[in-house]
Amino acid sequence: GITNNGGTDPSTNITLKNCIVNGSNTDLAAETYVIMFNENGGTTGGGYDNCLITNNTIQRAKFGIQVLGSTGNINHNITISNNIVGSTIPADYILRWGIDLEQTDNGLIQGNDIMGPANGVALDALFGIIYYNNCSNTKITANKIHDWNALGMSSLGIKCSNTNNATVTEISNNLIYNISCNGLNPGPAQNNAYGIYVRQGGNIKMVFNTIYLSGPSLNGIDTYAPSSSCIGIHEAVLPVGLLDIRNNIFRNSMTNPSNPDPPTEGKAYAIMITATNAAGPGLFSQLDYNDYFIDGYRGSIAQRYEPNGAGPIQEFPTLASWQAYTAKESHTIT
Repeated sequence: GITNNGGTDPSTNITLKNCIVNGSNTDLAAETYVIMFNENGGTTGGGYDNCLITNNTIQRAKFGIQVLGSTGNINHNITISNNIVGSTIPADYILRWGIDLEQTDNGLIQGNDIMGPANGVALDALFGIIYYNNCSNTKITANKIHDWNALGMSSLGIKCSNTNNATVTEISNNLIYNISCNGLNPGPAQNNAYGIYVRQGGNIKMVFNTIYLSGPSLNGIDTYAPSSSCIGIHEAVLPVGLLDIRNNIFRNSMTNPSNPDPPTEGKAYAIMITATNAAGPGLFSQLDYNDYFIDGYRGSIAQRYEPNGAGPIQEFPTLASWQAYTAKESHTIT
């Protein structure tokens, strides 16, 4: 790991380039990292400025790349680009998180191939990329994120859980596929499978992404049977009116191998939101020019779930019904 010596002497102007770096992934209970910029120094830890991690092969650990800071000493100008994170070989898997960025201004995650445990791992909460804790001016672009298969709950291609909404986060031109887990509940909780999941924060621009969900991850026979969605939006997303979702391709082909009769509430969706009926359309500043292909179990374009689970699920089974509700998507196709 790269450390901050008590908050008085942070490491800066570092380049990690053209390396093959292996950790250890044999003990699922062990918190192992390949590259870690840690938060030693307590409230003054961090301060890793002008750092570049590029063209490396990162493999064989629970976590791939983690860049941390603190509220009193954030990082600036962090670039993580063109790395191979994970492996197709089980012995070299990255098991839980691919890239984690926190407390950073002007962070760029670009052109990485980020792969998880394709054969599955007995863990919850797998993320290809996660950013949170006071990031600003973040750009996540042109990454390939795939094969994150949790045998527990929750698998997310990209998790957005930021607390700083003052600047735009751009999520663009990413390819996300083979994201799966044993989910729980039909609403938009993060314990299901999503291409991109917004847990909190806002001011996010999602454009020109391609997300394809497939496989038997909607298995269930009762009211707790899971849903999945290319995009999931939690009730903690604030401020409203600052989600820009345009020019994306969303396909959800996930199946329920139990195929129960009567059917479960869990379905395959393009978009799931948590909001009151009145507030739902106001989540989006822009929502248009998308391509939806939802051919999975009981496929539906969108779902609206009441905050705190109060009230029934509102379904938008067709593009026309979703357009009528949002008063947007006039150029979207399905």
